This record gives sequence, structure tokens and C-alpha cells, in this order.
Amino acid sequence: MSIAKNHMPEPERTMMSEFRAVLGERIRSLREERGYSQLAFSKKAMMSREMLRRIEQGTVSLAADRLPRIAAELGVSVVELLVGVEKIHIPERES
Repeated sequence: MSIAKNHMPEPERTMMSEFRAVLGERIRSLREERGYSQLAFSKKAMMSREMLRRIEQGTVSLAADRLPRIAAELGVSVVELLVGVEKIHIPERES
């Protein structure tokens, strides 16, 4: 576990975990709708199958620079890729 995660408050850690899960599920759903296997899509998106699997499972954070490539290969905009993320509860910051 990274140092940053160790110092992140629990509500924010939970929010990030939920974000990864929602985004991963969205990517998996769009990939399957388009008929791609994990292997075929990982090659198309220029990443390893293992990385794609981990992204879809929500166990790894997706680097922001990968979002446009994944969206483009799925034939959607980055905004369309993020559908569902707006439902994630964002904890209020303590003042």
C-alpha cells in the first residue's frame, strides 16, 4: 500500500474505491457490448490483459492519460465513459 493511501481519510478511501468499481464496471460493460474479449480489447487499447482485468475489477486506479484512449477504442467520449460516476457519494470536507 502506498504512503498516500495510508494517510487518506477513510471516507475518501471509500469514495476512491467506489469510483474505481463504477468505472471498471462501465468499461467492462461497454467492452462486452462491443463484442471484445479482454485480450482483444487490451491489445486495441495498448495495455496488458492483466491491467485491463484489474481496471475492470476496480482493484487498480486508472491513470487519467489512459481514459481518452479507452474511450476512443470503445467509441465513446470520456464523459460517456464516466456515466454512473455522478452517483458516487463524495464525503464533505471538514473545515
